[in-house]
Amino acid sequence: MLKQAVNEFRAQLLLKSVSPLLIREGRYFEERRQEWARSPDDRKRMPHAIPISRSTEAAIKSAVCDPRPVEKVQGLDFYVPGSSLRGTWRSYLERTLRSLSSPDNSYICDPFAGKGEGHDESCSTRLATVRDELEERKVPPGRRNPQLIPYAISCPVCKLFGSTMQAGRIRIGDGEWINRPEGRIVEREHVLINRKSGQVARGALFKFFGILGATFRVEISVQNFELWHLALVGSVLKDLSLLPLGSCKNKGYGRVQGTVEGISLASFGTAEPDQRLRGVADHPDSGRALSYQQRYNIRPSANLPEVPSVSWEKVSPWRFECSLDWTAFETAWKQIAVPWGDFQPLSARALPEAR
Repeated sequence: MLKQAVNEFRAQLLLKSVSPLLIREGRYFEERRQEWARSPDDRKRMPHAIPISRSTEAAIKSAVCDPRPVEKVQGLDFYVPGSSLRGTWRSYLERTLRSLSSPDNSYICDPFAGKGEGHDESCSTRLATVRDELEERKVPPGRRNPQLIPYAISCPVCKLFGSTMQAGRIRIGDGEWINRPEGRIVEREHVLINRKSGQVARGALFKFFGILGATFRVEISVQNFELWHLALVGSVLKDLSLLPLGSCKNKGYGRVQGTVEGISLASFGTAEPDQRLRGVADHPDSGRALSYQQRYNIRPSANLPEVPSVSWEKVSPWRFECSLDWTAFETAWKQIAVPWGDFQPLSARALPEAR
């Protein structure tokens, strides 16, 4: 689906941390903290965890070992990794979509389920099994059944986010801190409780630095989308403020206030698009061929939402772009009919035969 450009969706988001946000720095852990501490007093001042940053390890060491670590850590180059956003948003969609079917007839895989773990077996594992079986049979790619294309036999979430066997349609960039004078580093401490005895656990004081009041700008894009992809993305964007990030979420940390700053659409072709949203199967030039061949198991959308305010601009001989505000986009994606009946239940997945 990515060999030819058909359409593209882009959105710019603002995420403001309204409670201390901690996405842990992987280069700073307990063993490193013990190693860097020069005395017991240093160790007491030093946090157990700090947010992830692009600063050098030397800069991190200098900041956490300083007599005033909160002030020094403030100067590190913090950001929100796109991989963290991807994991949180994917998990949200997995939980939501699983609730629409029974456990015995689910059509959303478990990305952590390995081979032989029942119907929830992950698409990555399932697709790897298909590939290995075909290689064992020495079936050349040109003679394989079109249904063996990874996208065609993946679950809806893996079709959007991808798996180890295929690229996803969605791209999520890193969140860049854009209001540094306002956002700040705050210190929080917690005491761990031994669940068996109910008493304070030994060495249970946990101190971390979190980011509060910082605004991060994130850009996401979806390439060659089906219309129902936009319905899933729209539901995530609508609930941004309900999806905490990072560590200690069950203690109320990591809450963000999400705002959609801007949305744009791109359509590739020689003719100017009309005022309706069109997925890859609805494109006047490429959609019919993809749908007709059924190589990707995609079908034209049941209805094409109209967006009266759309004004397309020809930015190149083959690319047209338009901008939307959140209200217009929300009105449109809520009209999209998600084809639940077209998705294959996991219990029906079987190893396709080569033709």
